[in-house]
Amino acid sequence: MKPFGKPLIAWGLVIAGVACIAVPTAPTAAASGTAVSTAGAGPSGQLGNGTNTALSKSHATISPATLANKTIQEISVGEQHGCVLTSEAIRNVYCWGENNYGQVGDGSTSDRNEPVLVKSGTGLLQSGPATALATGREHTCVLVAQTAGPRSGFNEVMCWGFQTALGRGSASTGTNTYPGLLNPLPASGATDIDTNSGSTCIVLTSGQLNCWGNNESGQLGNSSTDFGYSIVSVLMSGALSGKTPTDIEVGGSMSCVLTSETTNNLYCWGLSGGTASLGNGVAGGSTVPVAIPLGGAKFVKLDIGTGHACGITGDNRLLCWGDNIDNHLGRAGAPTAVTTPTEISVSGAMGTLPLAGVATGNANTCVWSTTGRLVCFGLTKGHFGVDPSTVAGAADLGLGTYVVRTPTAITGGSLATNGVRDFSMHDFYTSGAIVSTLTADETASNSSRTTSTTAPATSSTAASASTSSSTSSSTSVSPTTTTPSLKIITAKLALVKGARRLSVTTSQKVKVYQISFGRKRTSVSPKKFGAAVVRRTIAIRLTGTVWVRVQSGTTWSPWVRAK
Repeated sequence: MKPFGKPLIAWGLVIAGVACIAVPTAPTAAASGTAVSTAGAGPSGQLGNGTNTALSKSHATISPATLANKTIQEISVGEQHGCVLTSEAIRNVYCWGENNYGQVGDGSTSDRNEPVLVKSGTGLLQSGPATALATGREHTCVLVAQTAGPRSGFNEVMCWGFQTALGRGSASTGTNTYPGLLNPLPASGATDIDTNSGSTCIVLTSGQLNCWGNNESGQLGNSSTDFGYSIVSVLMSGALSGKTPTDIEVGGSMSCVLTSETTNNLYCWGLSGGTASLGNGVAGGSTVPVAIPLGGAKFVKLDIGTGHACGITGDNRLLCWGDNIDNHLGRAGAPTAVTTPTEISVSGAMGTLPLAGVATGNANTCVWSTTGRLVCFGLTKGHFGVDPSTVAGAADLGLGTYVVRTPTAITGGSLATNGVRDFSMHDFYTSGAIVSTLTADETASNSSRTTSTTAPATSSTAASASTSSSTSSSTSVSPTTTTPSLKIITAKLALVKGARRLSVTTSQKVKVYQISFGRKRTSVSPKKFGAAVVRRTIAIRLTGTVWVRVQSGTTWSPWVRAK
């Protein structure tokens, strides 16, 4: 996320045990102090409220002393930790949550259930402010403005946490508990940074793109699927030749960049070896950047989730593409995949209000206006900032999960008196959301967010959404039952060409499985093998303890820790 510059009111949600942390802020622009609301499960302190206690369908206001009288400029959330930037000129990064690899940056590996000041590391955070923030699965990165020395005026990249995710040439699974510079340093400074799962990319002032980390789907863009222990350069000689990158976005398995062009300014890479499309209508992805057609439009905002992506055009339209198994593309008909950026009509819920931003998660999407109105669709266990059972038209799938199949205005709760200023989801295997509401002086009153009844113009190239009703095709997690006849015989881990693979052998043919990282969590989304099998090898994320179980009919095997 980019800095906001004004105080915010916020709340956060924790879904499937993964923290999505709210922006601490003053309740009004003139006031001081911090008001943070969070909800969900927080076994590693992801709520940041000083406890590890779960909150279900409720919100807790927290005011840690470390953030008292500070103005929050930016927030980012990793899988189980969160960080904020404050407005101070130096020492302005605070993090909390799971800290097993030092991703909180306080010099320890102890989980922190309240925001703590990130240590200065090499000292750069002592001399200049962090200007941008990105949190990955188990690492954190910032851009730090240099105010003196030979690289004065540059934004340097500093990262900490899981060793192999830091771009320093090491295959070690060790920890880095303090911020450290990229090694080697890029020739120029960075203007933008983003990370998701285990991949990180930056835009350099030279116009080049650098990436590092997980690359099993070609998401580093260097014509390879080898893990990026060191920094690699995204191929600029093909589709990006002569283009000027401006904004980088990194998703679970693909990356995209926006350029300075006035039309058709989207280029993506990744998803290599699969059947999904990067957005160009071609299955199989690419290990190098390819142009994504926008029908003459220009994207001004973009976000990439686990299997889908959405962008906002300069003429105020929302275009999305990717998988749609849980109706997170907002199409009322059958939840089929969309292979090119296609307009999603939000006019029924949003009217003609100017769109300010979009956020995509694992199976959900939200868009909000400059006046603070929030519209969401897809799966929710509270992702949208309110009790999911109160969302208009939400269908109950059981186990506290609901699906909203068409774009729907989210009202009530904190949104009864405040509007949304920013919203973000970090997803790979799990889901979460951050909601930051406008302060009272910015919104004036809730009535100021009344929508217009005039629908925006639609694109002639956009596919129209079907109006037929459908039921979700997602796999629901059945109540946990076990039987001796269904079990995992072996669950072995191996590192193959920089990618971690899990080989599972079962006592009978199965198709549905769950993988949970760190601890056994029945709430993680089930996945399916292509066919019922007794032996299967799959690529998984590089870090974390791996727990796996399989399902036959309505019966689940016991959890097994992979070794």
